[in-house]
Amino acid sequence: MTRQLPESTSSSRGISRENTLWDKSLLWSSTKVLRTRCVAGDVLTVICVESREALEALNRANASYTSALIEEKSRLQTGTREAILHDLAEWAKDGKSEKRIYVLYGQAGMGKSSIAHAFCSLLPEGYLGASFFFLRSSTECSDGHRVFPTIAYQLAESVPSLRPQIANAARKHKAGHDQAMEHQIRTLILDILRNLGESAITTPTLVFVVDGVDECANKSGSIVPSMLQLLCQAAHEIPCLRVLIATRPETYILEALNSSKYSDIIYRRDLQKEENIDNDIRLFIGTELREAAAAGGFRLLEARPNAIEELTRLSDGLFVWASTAVRFLRQDKWLAEKIYDMLLASEGAKASSRGYVRLDELYITIL
Repeated sequence: MTRQLPESTSSSRGISRENTLWDKSLLWSSTKVLRTRCVAGDVLTVICVESREALEALNRANASYTSALIEEKSRLQTGTREAILHDLAEWAKDGKSEKRIYVLYGQAGMGKSSIAHAFCSLLPEGYLGASFFFLRSSTECSDGHRVFPTIAYQLAESVPSLRPQIANAARKHKAGHDQAMEHQIRTLILDILRNLGESAITTPTLVFVVDGVDECANKSGSIVPSMLQLLCQAAHEIPCLRVLIATRPETYILEALNSSKYSDIIYRRDLQKEENIDNDIRLFIGTELREAAAAGGFRLLEARPNAIEELTRLSDGLFVWASTAVRFLRQDKWLAEKIYDMLLASEGAKASSRGYVRLDELYITIL
């Protein structure tokens, strides 16, 4: 339960240390100024922070990697994508790297969001400043205008030393869509990081993660290109900043990144060129099907010994195909063999069919 501030204090009486133990929620709800003073030999700390209401008023979205909204698109099988995650972790912790922007791109279904989500959860404490996962099906999580206010809001929570300054900036910041993105990032984030200096950051780097840029609803106009340019500029101006951007290789997105005057700080990684993707998909399928077998009644691997290899082949590098097929197979353990045979007999299983043609055929088969 949150403790209430005492209405008055007396300098002639000792102050109980119990009064200095405040619930964290008080740090957000209090509207007074932080003061520490000595009263009759005891230190009375009156904890007062900029109002949480100022931060809550920001035009933000529930788009962090911990949001339940993005749970479905963020599943990653343990043991898969280890090479990429290792490389990302090394990049994120390298305070001297000249490549401050890491662009991870690939077609839909290649596991970009899963990798970005796992990366967020694996970062050591203090490294992750904020994350924004675009989600096409969510009005707020597909709104590009909300990216920088959301990052500022999360930054106030992940880096406590920045909280008073961000809250103060948020109070002055005019809410709504009429705020230019450049004004948002400068007043709510960059000016604060620049003025306080890197001494406010307790780790060698501070990481922002922006996933699913292609799912931003503001495709017309300059919203997405402006956002990408501003993220690149931010990383250029703040040496400790690292930004992971995960997206489909849409032309307008790649053009915005390639035309940036800060393109020399960008590292690009194409998931389609990963050598071990089939191994990861094979591991995912095998783990899922063996888990189903261990639960009892699921006899697909006994009846069709080559099922894992065949399903890996049909996936054609697409995690989304593999995960959809596995869910379909596990839906009814008594019909698993029949469903598997249907998949192999479908048009999508033909050698001439590739990638997304197979994915379309998979959906048709399921329906």
